[in-house]
Amino acid sequence: MSLRISSRAVSVFLAGLAGSCLVGLAAYGAEILNPHLAVFQFVTSGAIGGALAAAIAGNRRDAVWAVAGLSLVIFVACTRPGTGALIFRDLLYIPTLVASVWLSWVAVSKFPFALVGRVLVWGVAFALCHFAMFGMLTVVNGVVFDPRIAYAATRIGGLVGLGVGLGIYIAGHVGLAELESVR
Repeated sequence: MSLRISSRAVSVFLAGLAGSCLVGLAAYGAEILNPHLAVFQFVTSGAIGGALAAAIAGNRRDAVWAVAGLSLVIFVACTRPGTGALIFRDLLYIPTLVASVWLSWVAVSKFPFALVGRVLVWGVAFALCHFAMFGMLTVVNGVVFDPRIAYAATRIGGLVGLGVGLGIYIAGHVGLAELESVR
């Protein structure tokens, strides 16, 4: 296993992070920079999603799991969850991002979408995965389903996906990164 990080991987990572942050800034303003708010996910999910996309772009499954594991350790260390419910949330968050990025990448590599369609697929995949995560957390924690909170979680997830997808495909379109299909 090579530990060398290609410039293409760095471009995909930075493009995903930048795209997510730009969409977050457009939708929520500077609030996305407050780590105590849910919209900080534009930064965290953009960084993790960009890193996962870079690993997938390089066809490096080992790197996908390394990014996921490292992200989980850093995320749990930063959030320091104090209850079982918060620990479960954090343990579910990273696999949700892995599923979101993988589903997005597979879907756009299998079907010939135009650029706008590709970006929308990323948004829909992230939204669906975040809604599923919210549903699992609701059931596990035994709380009443609140459609307003479900909408907020799904909206943030979808917008993060739009941002990550937009950043990655703009980077690919301007030649910063060559994007391949998943094998």
